Amino acid sequence: MAKRQIQFTQEQISILFKNPNVESINSNTIKFTSEFKELVLKKDSEGFTASQIFKEAGFDLKVLGKNIPTTCLRNWRYKVRHLNKNNNKYLAKEIKKNNALKSILEENRYLKAENEFLKKLQALQELAE
Repeated sequence: MAKRQIQFTQEQISILFKNPNVESINSNTIKFTSEFKELVLKKDSEGFTASQIFKEAGFDLKVLGKNIPTTCLRNWRYKVRHLNKNNNKYLAKEIKKNNALKSILEENRYLKAENEFLKKLQALQELAE
């Protein structure tokens, strides 16, 4: 969601809302579709500038504002990095939990086998007496 210091006029809102990449818009903010965000991030990784990507998508930068593309791209990059970082932390915690569970299960199997061995040993000792 991009927020401008200068408000959109009704004419600008109607022009921008015609673009299929706009999900919603009011006088201060414009919300883009998730598909458009993904496209922008993909094209950015291919080396296109934010302004080029927005122009190709049919936005008039005079209406939208020349800083909006760069600001949006920066925010979306940050969000992706932040989400990936949190996902990696979550996965690391899950792996630690799984490893702990595996070691507990292995110890459980060992103790069960030891108990069985001791029962057999005790039974043999009782027979020998």
